[in-house]
Amino acid sequence: PTLFADASGGRAATAFSAKDLQDVADLFARLFRLAEPLAVGPPRRALQQPSRVIRALYLVQMARSTADPAIKAAIYCFMFECLVATGRSDKKRLTSQRGSQLAASGGDCDEALRTLAKLYDYRSAFAHGDVLDLASEHDLQTVVQQADQLLRQALRRILSDDALVELFSSSNQA
Repeated sequence: PTLFADASGGRAATAFSAKDLQDVADLFARLFRLAEPLAVGPPRRALQQPSRVIRALYLVQMARSTADPAIKAAIYCFMFECLVATGRSDKKRLTSQRGSQLAASGGDCDEALRTLAKLYDYRSAFAHGDVLDLASEHDLQTVVQQADQLLRQALRRILSDDALVELFSSSNQA
């Protein structure tokens, strides 16, 4: 395990333009405003945090801190559930559908749906002790990379829209 591993489990250098950096700064400013209540008062545990975005970001940090793609798959499934699941049954189907709609706005929703469904299949394989062959392991890495991109798109979409920030900053009761 390594700290700050990319979605494929490795490390890679990235180049950013000035516009890229400004976009990131703008999104972080929104995120910091969303997280500001966390800095005031006593620390909150995850279950005391009503914001789905903040809960999801806890999970993003966990996923990014491991190089193992099977663990990343499990955490990404949990993260998408955190963002879009409201019930306690049929999580794979509902989370895959809602997560793909959130992440693939203007994009290929069907492809995003297939990616999230496969991500759930790999999560289940990991959770139930299946052993993957080399081809499946390579596919798992690809699916995790695609899910990481969907995660980025979903969070960017939420943080770029005040109404979505408000919606995803509340608990199920909202």
